[in-house]
Amino acid sequence: MESQAVEHDQAPAALHAAKSRKAVPAAAVQPPHDDREWINNLTQLVSEAESAQRNEAEPEPIGVDLFDQDLPQTQKPGLAGYVEMIKRRIRGDYEIDEFGYDPLYGNMWWALFSPLYRYYWRVEATGVEHVPAKGRAMLVANHSGGSYAWDAVMISASIHHEHSRPRVVRYVSTEFFYDYPFLSYDNRKKGSALACREDFARLLEHDRLVGVFPESAKGFLKPRDQRYRVQRFGRGGFLRLALMTGAPIIPVAVVGGEELHVTLWNSRLLANLVNRLLPVERADTFPVLLNLLPLPVKWRIEFCEPIDLSAYGPEAALDTLVVQQLTERVRMQIQEALDRNLSARRWMFW
Repeated sequence: MESQAVEHDQAPAALHAAKSRKAVPAAAVQPPHDDREWINNLTQLVSEAESAQRNEAEPEPIGVDLFDQDLPQTQKPGLAGYVEMIKRRIRGDYEIDEFGYDPLYGNMWWALFSPLYRYYWRVEATGVEHVPAKGRAMLVANHSGGSYAWDAVMISASIHHEHSRPRVVRYVSTEFFYDYPFLSYDNRKKGSALACREDFARLLEHDRLVGVFPESAKGFLKPRDQRYRVQRFGRGGFLRLALMTGAPIIPVAVVGGEELHVTLWNSRLLANLVNRLLPVERADTFPVLLNLLPLPVKWRIEFCEPIDLSAYGPEAALDTLVVQQLTERVRMQIQEALDRNLSARRWMFW
């Protein structure tokens, strides 16, 4: 607790020191055609992309990383602190990183997310200590259906409230969330990035805590009879990047997010319409919901033991069999944790 208090006391000084840092726009990295080139030259490619955008010398290192640690942006409590953050935004007194992440913007949302976490959904988080206090790591979770990505919000809230050294989770998401004005702005400001190999790799090379939902739309739009049945994890792209960068994988099981809405039926006609309007996300069926306001269900989130991939080496990313086996291992570990937490609940509301 003393170390956490020291870090919070350092926040104002770190914020002042960060004033001199300039936001650097994300560089466009031209990926080689050969995956082997990516593996052997990943660090070099990231370094070259950054140096191409750098016009001046590196700033002096600071003791606190404003874009990794989840630090309070004001020392004033309650409403007074929130008003202070609003005034800072109006003055333009805030910093962003190369991906557009704005710590001040993200902190302003805790006024809504914290009551939902503590009182509305009464989230019970276990295994939070498995999330490393620093260094690169990858959170891999089952995806929940709903009107918003509440699973991502509650995972971040678990680390924000329960971890001894809270960190910001940098989620990667599909093009859908960047094709529309508010969604694109909101995702970037909260620290998310496009789920492409370049952005994904750069976040890990910067030793960030990255979150990913490999089920994608299959998990978000799963029918009622498939709730808490972890869908196929695609071609294992997240696993390849974990092998390339040596990032440990932390499986996360989220119970509660798939029961927020009452599904009346699953419509194929509506799915065809959605597929035409949003061709990026393909859905076989689309749920017709009774309620748009999420139900006050009981949430349980389990952070499983990390899977260390360092023994495999980056060359293992080229071995399709190894990638498939490790991907299935992650999927099955999440499924087992889901079954375990579902049996621990007495009812969906308690």
